[in-house]
Amino acid sequence: IGVALNNLAGNYERSGRIGQAIDIYHQALDVKRSDALADPLSVSSTMGNLGWCLCLNNEPSKALPLLEEKLAIRKHHLPENHIDVANALRLLSRCWEDLGDMHKAMQLCKEAVAIASYCLPHEHPDITLYLSQLASCHYRSGNLEDAVGLEEQCAAVLRTNFSGPRDDLCTTLNNLGFYYSQQGRLHKAIEILEDCLMAQRSFLPQNHPSIGTTLWNLGQACEEGDDVVKATELYRECFSVRENSLPATHPDVISVLWALAGI
Repeated sequence: IGVALNNLAGNYERSGRIGQAIDIYHQALDVKRSDALADPLSVSSTMGNLGWCLCLNNEPSKALPLLEEKLAIRKHHLPENHIDVANALRLLSRCWEDLGDMHKAMQLCKEAVAIASYCLPHEHPDITLYLSQLASCHYRSGNLEDAVGLEEQCAAVLRTNFSGPRDDLCTTLNNLGFYYSQQGRLHKAIEILEDCLMAQRSFLPQNHPSIGTTLWNLGQACEEGDDVVKATELYRECFSVRENSLPATHPDVISVLWALAGI
């Protein structure tokens, strides 16, 4: 039952219904923890899934103990250079980033990248998960140039491995468009974000949070480029997506309202 609930929650997560996913992951974790014969690694997987969704839902303080416990279980049951240890480190890095401790986030992320680089070929698509988190840590630490370089590396790896629209490639392009915008390269940012949005709309539900993120980043770039009419239209679309996929008090919802009020 715990595995079935975990899989059901994953379906909600992938469709962008994070609140429902959190509720079902909680149920899955309760079931697995009540089973004395449950595989500890399976329990830790659900902990990680729940912790990740809590971070997406702007609840990193609730995610932290789950992700720390996941890492402890993985380190106890697996070799220190196992890719699943790297993944646990990456998720915990994201959580500390959300909590504002960039020193801790960077330290954990560098550990994760080192293990992933040991386990995976240089151009394996999964390496981009780790490089993208490292890029985010660099950006939040004020190292924009390093963030751009890492995200460009991610895009190159994914384009080498795949053709056609994919969620991981769109996430990378979204990040890259945001970083270009922060550099003032607005034309390049708008071009890449428009391509990303078109791709996302071809395979994601129209109220998926990832589409909301792209609309927000594109709106910000257009506003910076003094295209107020287009920015307003994009912010309104973004609000429509976010009010249907996130709690009303979520910072991403409030930020759009502030943007619309101030434009």
